[in-house]
Amino acid sequence: MVSPNCTSNSIARRSASSALFGRGARARRGLGHGDTTTIFDPSAFPELSTYVAKTTPLPPTGTYEGALGGAAVVSEVVNPTTFQTTRTVTYTNYVNGDGLILN
Repeated sequence: MVSPNCTSNSIARRSASSALFGRGARARRGLGHGDTTTIFDPSAFPELSTYVAKTTPLPPTGTYEGALGGAAVVSEVVNPTTFQTTRTVTYTNYVNGDGLILN
């Protein structure tokens, strides 16, 4: 006999909960309870010392007009010793699409 408070939705929720927390058919068969071995494939994780980061693609230097007025001037300088790139953006009454003004 089914309790009057028991609906098909509550049965479905209990079934889903059992499947999520291992109380379903697999748990009754005993699968997955005694095996604590972790399979590790080192080829899937190369040494960090071999990783070389890619450069971030940047828009070209130059003058960019704001969506609602003004301008942004993007300039770039490369340090010949360290090869580091420094970008500078100078805003003059630049107004973006949201109406925000940058100076």
